[in-house]
This record gives sequence, structure tokens and C-alpha cells, in this order.
Amino acid sequence: MKINKYHFQVLVVEAGLLLLAGLVTFVVVWVRTVQQKHRADAFLQDVLKLEVGKSTLEEALKLAQKFGAMPWYVNSDDMRCTYQRCELRFVFENRPLTSVHLVRYVELIGTVSVKNGLVVGRELDYGREAGRYEEFEYGVMEHLWSQEDHVPRSWIESGMWRLKVREDGIPRILRVTIGPTSTPDQRKRAYALDLSCLDNLFGCNNPAAMFPPGIAYRGTAFQTHSNDW
Repeated sequence: MKINKYHFQVLVVEAGLLLLAGLVTFVVVWVRTVQQKHRADAFLQDVLKLEVGKSTLEEALKLAQKFGAMPWYVNSDDMRCTYQRCELRFVFENRPLTSVHLVRYVELIGTVSVKNGLVVGRELDYGREAGRYEEFEYGVMEHLWSQEDHVPRSWIESGMWRLKVREDGIPRILRVTIGPTSTPDQRKRAYALDLSCLDNLFGCNNPAAMFPPGIAYRGTAFQTHSNDW
């Protein structure tokens, strides 16, 4: 079939319009994803202002209202927050960018735990899903546990856990538990998250992009726990 000059011009215009529409769509998606990253940065600053063991339920609920937290598991019968018990979960994702399959899914999940009117726990989990590249996940937890709480040792014992360690000594999962024996320097380094992977298109396929820069996570090719990190 022979295409004359007019038909060729029409095809060029249509291709240009499709390209322009795709570009506009990408920009809109990109801007909305960047906004999510900015919200996550603001949340990180505010959640670190809470003091475990001192901040109140009212302060936690103000944070929840500001960043749209949802009540999480309280008990099997009632998910609502009460003065006696409240779990608030904050979720920040690289959406809608990941929804159009341009990048791998990245999320920051924050959890604030309240018991008898006081904030008794704070947890942050930052990770990227597996796919062509390996998954990487970083978590930091600070919690005042009571005797009736039945939790794993890694949740109670202060220190750094290197999990799912590769042969080159790099863990795919890094978890830090902040406790009474943690130093101010350890606390500072544990919470120094770089959340740029929430809006990056490239460069988030290695642990250096996900783990706090001040933590030496490379070591032996075995799972380890250390208080001195």
C-alpha cells in the first residue's frame, strides 16, 4: 500500500500527539510520586519527635491525622484505637510511578504503638520488592515491652541483625533494635534514612541505596547479631 505525502504527515502528527500524551502522563505520575516522597520525609521528621515512653496518645493521633494513618491490629474483635491500646500504621509508596510498572515497588511503613495513653513503640520499615534485582529491606524498632508481650528475641535485644546474608557478606535484610544499651550515636545513625528511592527511577538496586549510610552492614557471609555497630 502506497502512503502519500498527506497520509505521512497525518501519521507524523498522530505519533507526535501520542508521544506528547505519554510525556504528559509521565510528568503527572512523576509529580504525584515525588509528592509521596516529600510526605514521607516530613513524616520521618515528625515521628522522630515522639518520645517512646513519654509521648501521649493525643500526640500520636495528631500525627495520624496529619499523615493519614490507619488503625492496625489491636485485637481480633476490634480494630479501633483506645486509650488502653492503639496501633497506628503509616504507609508511603512510590505510587503511582510503580503502578505503571516503570520502577520496582518501594515502601516506607511506620508503626506507632500506644498503651495506656503513652507511646510505647516506634518502628520503621523501608524496603524494595524483589524482581530482576534482589530485595533489600531495612528496619529499625524501638519499643518498651511488658512481661505479657510474647515477641521474638530480635525485637527485644538491642543491636543490629544481619539477615539473609549473601556470599559477599552483604545482608539483604538489616534490622536494628534500639534499647537501653544503645548509644546516642547508634540511635542517630539508625534513624538516618535516605528515602530517595521513593521517587528515583534508577540507582536503587543495591543495599547502599536502602540502608542508612552510617551503618557498616558488610561482614561475614553468615547471619550475625552485634551490639557494637
